[in-house]
Amino acid sequence: MKILLKKIIYLLFISQIFAIAGFGLYGDNDFLSHNGNTDSENYFTIKSNPFNNTYGGGFYIYIDAIPFIDLEINGETALNLHESIFSAPNLNIDFEGKLPWARTSLYLTARKKIVGLSVPFLAKARLFAGGGMNMHRVTPEYTLDLLLDAYPDENGLEDIFDLINGDTEALKTLGSHVKDNMNSITGIHLQTGLQAKLLMLDMFLNARYTLAKDIIPGRIGFPSLWLGIGIGI
Repeated sequence: MKILLKKIIYLLFISQIFAIAGFGLYGDNDFLSHNGNTDSENYFTIKSNPFNNTYGGGFYIYIDAIPFIDLEINGETALNLHESIFSAPNLNIDFEGKLPWARTSLYLTARKKIVGLSVPFLAKARLFAGGGMNMHRVTPEYTLDLLLDAYPDENGLEDIFDLINGDTEALKTLGSHVKDNMNSITGIHLQTGLQAKLLMLDMFLNARYTLAKDIIPGRIGFPSLWLGIGIGI
C-alpha cells in the first residue's frame, strides 16, 4: 500500500512539474463539399463525381513553456473517394472506378488560454483560441491530360482507356502519378478548442477553420473538427 501511494504521489508531482509539453494522436473530420470534375475531348470523358466531407487523422505536439502563448504543431491526412466514370462510346468503353482525393497537411498554431479550471495536483481544463499558418499537398483534378502524363509510353487516349479498363495494376500507376504530382498550397487558419488533463493524460477537442484557396477547387476554405488523446510530459 505504501509503495502504491508513493507511486501515485510521484506521478502527481511529475505531472505538475513537467507539464510543459505533450504529444498525441487524433481523428479529423472536414466539413466540405467537393463538386468533382468532368473533362472531355472528342469522345473521351473522365468524370469524377462530387463527394461530401473527408475523414482522417494525425498527430499533435504542443509546447506550453513559452510565456503568454502555447505552440502547437499538427501533421494530418484526410481523404475521400470520387465515384468516377471513364467513357469512350466509340470504343464501347464505359466503366466506373473510385478515384481518391486526399490532402496531407502541416499546421503551426499559436494559441492562448481564455479560461481555465483546475483541481490541484489532479486535473485541469481550459478553453483556448488562436491561429497560425498551414501547408498542404492536395490531389490534383482528374483530367485527360493527367492520364496522358501518367502513361507516357502509351499511344494516346485510346490505348490508355483500353489499358485501364479493368486493369488494377494500370490504375495503381495512375495513383502513383497522382501522388507524385500533388498540388502545393499554403494558407492560414483560426482555431479554438478545449483541453482536459488528468494527471499526464491529455484530451483535446478542437474546431478549426482553414483559409487556403483551392484545397477544394473554387473554395477559399473549410471547417474541421478533431478529437485527440495523448500524454503531457
